[in-house]
Amino acid sequence: MTKTILPASSNLRHETCFAELATHLRAASREAVLFYVANPGNWGDAMIAAGTRQMLTTFRISTVIISFGLARRLPARLFRIFSRGKQTMLVFGGGGALTPRYRRLFQIRQLAAKFDRLLLLPSTIGVELTSDPLHPRSVVFRRDNAESASLAPSSFFCHDLAFFLQLPGVPIEKRRGFFFRRDVEAAGHSPPNHNVDLSGMGTHRSNPSRFAQTIGRYETVYTDRLHVAIIATMLGRRTHLFPNNYFKNRAIYHSSLHERFPNVSFHEDLEAMPSVENGCPFHDPRTVAA
Repeated sequence: MTKTILPASSNLRHETCFAELATHLRAASREAVLFYVANPGNWGDAMIAAGTRQMLTTFRISTVIISFGLARRLPARLFRIFSRGKQTMLVFGGGGALTPRYRRLFQIRQLAAKFDRLLLLPSTIGVELTSDPLHPRSVVFRRDNAESASLAPSSFFCHDLAFFLQLPGVPIEKRRGFFFRRDVEAAGHSPPNHNVDLSGMGTHRSNPSRFAQTIGRYETVYTDRLHVAIIATMLGRRTHLFPNNYFKNRAIYHSSLHERFPNVSFHEDLEAMPSVENGCPFHDPRTVAA
C-alpha cells in the first residue's frame, strides 16, 4: 500500500470546557499549591497524561508533579510543609478507574484525605458521589454527559484530556488495524484475528508518540479501547468503536465524538463487524492481515 502522510491531527482544545477547567485550576492556585498526580494505568492513560501536561502548559498553570506511588507514601505533613502556609490541593488525573471494578477508588479517597482540597480531572464516574463524595472539598469534572452526570450531578463536564493533544501527521501504511482489549473491561467476546491489545502493552509512563504512531499506520481502525479510538479519530482515520463492559465507551462517543468527528462510528455489538466492511477477519484463518 502506498504511504500517505496526512496533516497534523484535529483536536478539541479550542472548546470552552478546557478554558473553564483552567479557570478552576487557576482560581484554586491562588489559595493552594496544586499537586498533580497522574492516574496510573495502561498506555491509553499515557495519552491522558500527555494531554494534561499540554493543557497545563498552554494555560500556564503551575503544579507540582508527583507520582501516584510517591504521593501515597508521603505523609500529609510534608505536603503542608512544602506549601509554606498555603492550602494543598490534589489534582488527580482523569481516567476510568472510578468504578467498583478497580481498587483505585479506595486509593484515591485515601490519597485525597492528605490534602485540603481535591480537583478530579475529567473522568468517567461509575459510583454515586452525591452522598459519598471523594473529599469534603472536592471539584469533580466528568468526561461524559450520560451516566456520569447522573452519578455526580454537581460535577462539571469537560472532554477527556486526550482530546487536547496536538498530534503530528503519521504515515498510513496498512489498511486495517484491530485493537481489542483482553482485560477486566472486555465485553466478553473473543478478539478478532490479528488483534493487538495495544493499550495493555504499555503504562501511563509509556511513550505517547509511539502509541499514536502505531495506530496511525492504519487507514481503518476497529477497537473497544477508548483511547485507541480517540487517537485514531483525531488522526483522521476511519474508526469503528465498540462497547467495553460498562457505559464508558458509548457515553464518551455520544458526549465528545459523535457530533464532532464524521470519521468515527459506534457499534453496539460485534455482529455489526461483517457489515461494517466486507471480509472483517474474525476467526477466519484464510484472512491475512491487510
